[in-house]
Amino acid sequence: MRVFYNPDIHGSYLSKEESHHAMHVMRYTEGDTLIGFDGEGTEFTLQIVDEHKQYVKVDIVHQQHFPLPGYSITLILSLFKPQRLEWALEKATEVGVTTFVFTSTEFSQHPLSLAEKKYERFRRVTIAACKQAERPYLPHIAIQPFEEVLEKHEGFVGLKRNASRLSEITPSPTLSTMLIGPEGGFSPDEERQILRSFTPLTFGPYIQRADTAAVVGPALLLNAS
Repeated sequence: MRVFYNPDIHGSYLSKEESHHAMHVMRYTEGDTLIGFDGEGTEFTLQIVDEHKQYVKVDIVHQQHFPLPGYSITLILSLFKPQRLEWALEKATEVGVTTFVFTSTEFSQHPLSLAEKKYERFRRVTIAACKQAERPYLPHIAIQPFEEVLEKHEGFVGLKRNASRLSEITPSPTLSTMLIGPEGGFSPDEERQILRSFTPLTFGPYIQRADTAAVVGPALLLNAS
C-alpha cells in the first residue's frame, strides 16, 4: 500500500502534491484506503471521502504513534557531486540515519552554499526515502561550516585502508557520528584536526567512493550497535 507524507494530516486533506500523486498517478478514488505519516512518528490509516480538483479529502480510520528508535546516528557529509550526494542521502535515510550534517572541506567539489541552495531538494529526497522505507520519522538536516563540525562533533571518520575496522572498536549502542570526506579526501591539515576527536575507520579492503562510504559506514554502525 502506497505511503503518503503530510505533516498536517490532522487537517483532513492531503497536501496538493500528495493529492495529485494519489489521484493522477496511483489512481485512487473515493472509498480507497491508504497510509499516511506526519514525519514525527505517527502513522495513519486513511480513507478517501472526497476528491476535488487539487485536493483529496480523507478521514482518519486509525492512527498509531511509534516510539523514537533506540539509537541516533549522525552522518556528516563533505559535499561531493550533487547527483551522488542525493543518492547517498536517499540510501542512508533508508538505512536509518537520524541526522544529516552537510559541510564543505578543502577538496569538496562544491561550497557550502550548494547545500543551502538545495536544502528543500534534499528534504524532498529524505521524504521520498522515508515513504519507500515506511519510516515514520524524518531525519533532521543541518548545514555547518567545517570549523563548527570540529567543535560540535566527535565520533568516527572513514579514512585509509590501514585504519581500524569497526569490529575492533565498540561504538556507542545509542549515539554514533560518522564523518565522510569528499571524493578527494581530506587535506593533511584537516586530517590532523579531525583525528583530535574522530576515530579513523576502514570499511573494508578496497577504496570506496564517498557516496558508497556514506551508506556503508552508517550501516556498519547500526549493525554494531
